[in-house]
Amino acid sequence: MIYAALAVLLLYNVAYVAYFIKLSPAKNRHRYFIIGLLILFQSAVYIIGDKNFPLTIFILNTAAIYVTIRLVTNLNMIQGAFAAGMGVINVNSIRNIINATFSIMFINDGNFYLINDPDVYHVVTLLAFPVAMAIFIILRAFIFEDLKMKRFLYANTPLRLVVIYQLFSVVNLVLINSVSLVNRQAPILSIEYYMAIGVTCLIIIYMMYVVMYYTIKYFERQRIESRNAMLVASYEQQLSHYKKLENFYNSYRKFKHDYEGVVGTLRNMVNNSENQEAKDTLEQMDQLVYNALELPKRYSNNMIFDALMQELATKCKENNITLTFEGSEPMHTHLTLLEKISLFHNLTSNAYEATLKVKDESKRYIYMKITNQENWASIYIENSYNGKLKQEHGKYMTTKKDVDSHGFGLENIIDITKRLGGFYTIEPNLLKEVFTVSVLLPRDLKKPIIIEEYID
Repeated sequence: MIYAALAVLLLYNVAYVAYFIKLSPAKNRHRYFIIGLLILFQSAVYIIGDKNFPLTIFILNTAAIYVTIRLVTNLNMIQGAFAAGMGVINVNSIRNIINATFSIMFINDGNFYLINDPDVYHVVTLLAFPVAMAIFIILRAFIFEDLKMKRFLYANTPLRLVVIYQLFSVVNLVLINSVSLVNRQAPILSIEYYMAIGVTCLIIIYMMYVVMYYTIKYFERQRIESRNAMLVASYEQQLSHYKKLENFYNSYRKFKHDYEGVVGTLRNMVNNSENQEAKDTLEQMDQLVYNALELPKRYSNNMIFDALMQELATKCKENNITLTFEGSEPMHTHLTLLEKISLFHNLTSNAYEATLKVKDESKRYIYMKITNQENWASIYIENSYNGKLKQEHGKYMTTKKDVDSHGFGLENIIDITKRLGGFYTIEPNLLKEVFTVSVLLPRDLKKPIIIEEYID
């Protein structure tokens, strides 16, 4: 019985650690060695440990899981505490519920002494870990999907709130274990007491997942609001672009209306040998044409892409940022309209905001190049920045004060790239104070493409 119980305990813990390795893998060549040490340590604690002191086993196993997660993943201290706390609270709450159920059964049957039987301890273990694993698998499949959980791990404020709740829950479990599992002969251990223990543990595990659920929902709502704000900004950029085109056509009509009169005046000046006056009039006319008929630069045949680039060009001009663009929009990719807006809005916004922080205006620049090769569409953007970066475990974080409302830019770029089967590189050069992002997207040359042409 002891080895069967040990097997399910180890299976649960290894599967749990593997889950967080998938969410945040670390480049650790000794990963399997560390997991092996965890298995050996927990086996020794479970077999050698005194079952009359389960509180010691509880603390040692919790510490072992925390240390293992920190060593084999990229999770920081708070994230590691959350991961270890969730696994420990989950299984120990289930264990206490099952233990309370057995205790009530034994008291009713007059077999109270069986509570201290080591085999009962192993049976409770054998039941608790599979039930805990089943609950976790169901929640992971229907509520806490991997992508949502991964994003939640990097939401600092909500994560801290959950960890604080977990801390109080662990203290409660420690108190429950110290009474119900250590001193089983105490007079207080009645049916009502064990019922209270079962209900308390049920509330603990239920509230933990409720808190997680609503904090994840809150974080997802922030992401949706961020995306909506991006779409509103994109529509405003398109409207601005359309207004510029409208102004150009109005100016063109006005110029065309006055053109015949100006030509007639010039003809009379030439006939009357008023060459200097004719020359001055031509220069004025040339300046008028330049000012009135300045057509917005075309970056592609796509009106939406041009609107994004025009907005960037306008902001760069206003803030003395040198903008250089080569190529055209990515062609024949599987980017949806929303993904295309999101990708280029985040790429250009991140580059612009980083460049804007460079104090020396002569060093402000953004260089963007897009090429459509045979099988890949390449997007390369390079910009100057002030040399200050915030990085946590290989992940670049926003430097804005409201961390939980920002910082989605690079994450959205990475998500879109991965979903389409592409590749990306992020390379900051601290010495030259240059930040580069490269994105490769696979092309489908059989895919039809709709081109939005300008109206001539």
